[in-house]
Amino acid sequence: MQSMLTQLARDAACIRSHRTHQRCARRVLMTADRMHSERFDLTQKFLAQMLAVRRSSVSEVAGALAAEGCIQYGRGTITILDRVCLQAHAGSCYQVIRETLDTVLPRHKDPD
Repeated sequence: MQSMLTQLARDAACIRSHRTHQRCARRVLMTADRMHSERFDLTQKFLAQMLAVRRSSVSEVAGALAAEGCIQYGRGTITILDRVCLQAHAGSCYQVIRETLDTVLPRHKDPD
């Protein structure tokens, strides 16, 4: 419950105070965490719905993140190339949510 409330509060604050590229970076990171993969399918239309923006805004933001080398994006598939770069764009909202989730549901670590 704590994790969900933290995420809802951060979502509301993020929508109100952060630009589209920050919200997009956070959503991409959170989707990768949930998918347990750095590569996953996510259309511009669906991402636009998640961010409450026009599809053209998603295209612009994804293009900018790709140009910086954070992600590779094409044909509805996103691959995170540089997680640190993407986290820098996402700002503190992603980190707060990630830390809360890690407290409640620690991530599985692969053995060496």
